[in-house]
Formats: sequence, C-alpha cells, structure tokens
Amino acid sequence: MPDVSAIWERIERWYANHVPQRLAQLGPPASDEDLAALQVATGLSLPDDVRASLSRHNGNSFIYGFDYLNTGWAAEVWQRLTTRLEQGQFQGLIPGDTSGRRFAPVWWSRKWLPVAEHRAGTIMCVDTAPGPQGVIGQVLELDLSDEGPALTGWRSFAEWLDAYRGDLEAGKYQVDQYGNLNRIAE
Repeated sequence: MPDVSAIWERIERWYANHVPQRLAQLGPPASDEDLAALQVATGLSLPDDVRASLSRHNGNSFIYGFDYLNTGWAAEVWQRLTTRLEQGQFQGLIPGDTSGRRFAPVWWSRKWLPVAEHRAGTIMCVDTAPGPQGVIGQVLELDLSDEGPALTGWRSFAEWLDAYRGDLEAGKYQVDQYGNLNRIAE
C-alpha cells in the first residue's frame, strides 16, 4: 500500500508550487478524539490509510473534484445515508452490480465509510466489508441519483489519493485565475 504521508507531502509540494492558497486551506490533523468519534458514530474500524490521511489533514481539501470529508462530515454523511436506509428510501433501488462478488449488492451499506462527496450527490466510500472477491478498503463510487454503488479501480484509499497525486504531477490539472483546479480533458 502506498505511504499516505509521502503522498500528502508530494501533494502539499505541488500545491505550494502551483496553488498556494489550496495548501493554506488544508485541514489540520484530526485528533485521536476526532478519529474515535468517527468510529463510534459509524461503528466502523478505520482502515489504516484513511486514519493516516485524516491524521495528516482532517478534510478541507479536494480530491478529483470531490470534497475530502473531515471526521465530523464523514459521520454526518454516514448517518444521513443510514437514516435514509432505515426509512426505506433505498428499497427497490437496484445497483448495477447485484452479484455480491466484489461488494454488497445494496444501494447503501452501513459498512461503507464515506470519505469524499461531490456536490452533484456522488459519494466516494471505503468498503470495510467487501464481497468474497473484493478487497477490504476498496473504493466505491456511490451515485445516489440513479446508478447506486460501483466499484472503482482503486483497491484502497491510499491508491485513490496516490492516483490524484500522480495526475497533479503529470499536469492533468490547470489552475484558473481564481485558484480553482480544473482537470484537463484527456
């Protein structure tokens, strides 16, 4: 698994050289109490890479255009989705992959930890209880509007973060006059 601290160091260096205001906006480290509160709120053990990332920057960043959630926001998103599940709002919604081989064949699982959220309603989650052919910590993309969960190519949060770092360093993002990062079409 990639070293999360080393990945963040390189992202921070890229931000410092290309968009220093983004570097200044990164959240401070999560405290042990913040991490424990997230675990209590969700009932989930935090994967080591997620814990390491939150211990470096507790949210307040963007990864692939998604808001990187701090511990409190992650707990709120998890609770919001779990409440919707308990109210039956996902009943009858069928995900694109119902095999259960790689991840639970449901619209939302209490075993998924939200790590990032897009304003359009898509949520990136770390799967803490994958199917028999899945990997603990794999990243799922949850499109709440119409597609449900889908497996991404990332086997861990660290891989997802490292792919973002790689895209930054490969010049796949431009900084506009307002300091926003815009992905260059490939």
